[in-house]
Amino acid sequence: MTLEQHSVRLESAVAHMDDSAEVFAVGVRLTGRLQRNHPQVARILLRVGVPRLVSSVGLAPRTRELLRASEAADRLRVGDLDVALASAGGSLLGLMQLLDAEPHMDAEKAGDHLAADLLRMFGLPHDEAWDVATRPLPALG
Repeated sequence: MTLEQHSVRLESAVAHMDDSAEVFAVGVRLTGRLQRNHPQVARILLRVGVPRLVSSVGLAPRTRELLRASEAADRLRVGDLDVALASAGGSLLGLMQLLDAEPHMDAEKAGDHLAADLLRMFGLPHDEAWDVATRPLPALG
């Protein structure tokens, strides 16, 4: 699997979802799980991840659209879109680096916590963020 395949699989997995906050959380959670489920893809993402935050292909443009739509729907408060994308992407890369360094850490639990933390950062109340970030995940195709 490649990074582009991961992006396509994520897009397919969330296609039926209407809640932009949940779509965002699912992307964070499933991408964080790459470290355990597809370590070779995670290593590639760690190697090329920072430049990908400003890429016009892959996860960055989709995340940018999602954050913009979430703010327009008054679901999340994003503020500066570029800073929001850098914050979310940098946090996710940081989590992946941590999981790489700590092979016994529970990637699922860590990804769920990161998703909830990011949702709170973007304005969701604590309990709602936790609820959204711990809903059952869709299957990746």
